[in-house]
Amino acid sequence: MQRHLSLFISDVRIQQSVVPTLRSFLKMYSSLDAAKLAGFLDADEEEIVQQMMVMKNSSRSVSRAAVENGTLLDGSVISTSDLDFVIDENMVQIVESTIGRRYGSWFIRNTEHALKVYDTIRSSPLPISKTNVPVVEAQASAAAATTNGPATGGASKPKTAWGAPKT
Repeated sequence: MQRHLSLFISDVRIQQSVVPTLRSFLKMYSSLDAAKLAGFLDADEEEIVQQMMVMKNSSRSVSRAAVENGTLLDGSVISTSDLDFVIDENMVQIVESTIGRRYGSWFIRNTEHALKVYDTIRSSPLPISKTNVPVVEAQASAAAATTNGPATGGASKPKTAWGAPKT
């Protein structure tokens, strides 16, 4: 029992002290020589390889998702970390697997918002400005002015553009 406790405590100490630094170095590279990594961490190459194996073993778990019946140890071993590596002779090959963001809900939410804005704009009445008087009303007011107004003898008033009479 004491042996198991000492192994567990040493594992926890390694996890808390070395693993975050080791992990940050591994995330920067896709392949790295073990001796170079040991030089970065100011440690022996054998010690670094052992720490990497502890890190790899602690990030593994047995998944029973695919197995419906059987013992507790039946199932597949999966990685619970987003960082995986393989040590081939003295080279460390590193693979970082991150799950991409899910954009589907963002697009659906913004599409629904755009549809609401479109429906609101479409259902609201258009504003009527004084410059955009409908043609029928303009013709009616012009006809009323010619029949009720004073006779000008065919001479028309000078047209104004930009506030000044045209010459």
